[in-house]
Amino acid sequence: MVDSECREAFEDATTLYEVALKRFFQAEEKAKAIDELYDIMKNMRDLTLEKFYKATIAFESNKLVNEYKKELKDYLNNKEQGIITVNETINQE
Repeated sequence: MVDSECREAFEDATTLYEVALKRFFQAEEKAKAIDELYDIMKNMRDLTLEKFYKATIAFESNKLVNEYKKELKDYLNNKEQGIITVNETINQE
């Protein structure tokens, strides 16, 4: 049960992140200022983690929740690095 709840919370959180990512960056053809970019990424990260935490609060002391939390943070770190790279590429053009 905990595994399926954590998996669902992880999937819901990553879906939320992807929707926010598309909303903020898909239509952009110009680079964002670095401080604006970090603010957007922080807000997206906070919303994503909050969604996950709310869905898993009943199991927060469970080891499995911590594993999914780590997986989610790794996912966000990878996405954020990609966002920074794309922004820098656009900025150089």
